[in-house]
Amino acid sequence: MPPLVTFIVVNWNGAAILDECIYALEKQTYTPTEILVVDNGSTDSSREILQRHPQIRTILNPTNRGFGPANNQALLQSNGEVIAFVNNDTVLDPDWLSQIVQPLHTNPDVGMCAGKTLSYFHRDRIDNTGHLLYWDGVNRGRGRMQKDEGQFDSLDSALFPSGCACVFRAETLRQIGCFDEDFYLYGDDTELGLRARLAGWNCAFVPKAIAYHRYSASTNAYDPMKFYFVERNRFWVALKYFPAELLMLNPVFSMARWLFHGLALIEGKGVSGEFLKRGNRGKLFALWFRAQVSAWKAAPRFLRKRRELFQKHHWTRKRFYECFLANRLSLRELTFTP
Repeated sequence: MPPLVTFIVVNWNGAAILDECIYALEKQTYTPTEILVVDNGSTDSSREILQRHPQIRTILNPTNRGFGPANNQALLQSNGEVIAFVNNDTVLDPDWLSQIVQPLHTNPDVGMCAGKTLSYFHRDRIDNTGHLLYWDGVNRGRGRMQKDEGQFDSLDSALFPSGCACVFRAETLRQIGCFDEDFYLYGDDTELGLRARLAGWNCAFVPKAIAYHRYSASTNAYDPMKFYFVERNRFWVALKYFPAELLMLNPVFSMARWLFHGLALIEGKGVSGEFLKRGNRGKLFALWFRAQVSAWKAAPRFLRKRRELFQKHHWTRKRFYECFLANRLSLRELTFTP
């Protein structure tokens, strides 16, 4: 009998999109599955929608606990040998699960899998095919906003999957632990994926596992607070996992990134250009400064986590570069793509 898969969905005020997400989970051709939805204190009609799906299990939080903590709550109550994390703004093709679990059956070194996630609104455009990583800890979906012409279909691996739609072995999570709850929002899938890779697990890419993602629909793709969390959390990722020489060079790589963001801003392109169109320019520097203060304030705590993790898993510099160099993110792709 195939292994039980637990779907975990975290929701916060997602009434407009939640029903379609759950319906797609219920229509998966793979069995057996169970569905766990954590509602993070929604004030819209999300909970009424959940009541229309009596077969799912729910955890109803009184407040918004954040993405990582909510997923960890669900993990404690999951029964599956495989865990499928699916964002509430993602809709799965009916065969997504049947396809994406296949590498877990055939390769014991694979601890997680990424599928081909397309834009919900422009279905010939790629949202991600797994993630890439920049030298200072920022990550971005591989192939983001490229027209899908099968250019990634010959690949069979990724650095780590996007948290919007992915699967992990429960065994992998038992070994490496769950989400780091300090992250709260954004970058938590990066942290978890890197931890798994450095612990020796590989990430498979399954191009036939198709999902459709409304990019940052639960918040806002260009919300200034997203800028804050991404900027803060990327530094924490680097503190926990990057080799010492890259930590020393981290300010240099970040300055190069900010310079390219400035060039993109002048041309009205990329993420910076989108922030400008929405009139958020005045908030960015204040949020950047706030992110730096918050990141550095927590640096001693993250360095302690780093030491503990390195002692437990005996990670090596060689393993980091083997994973990273084949999946590094270029400055132009990072800053000039919206």
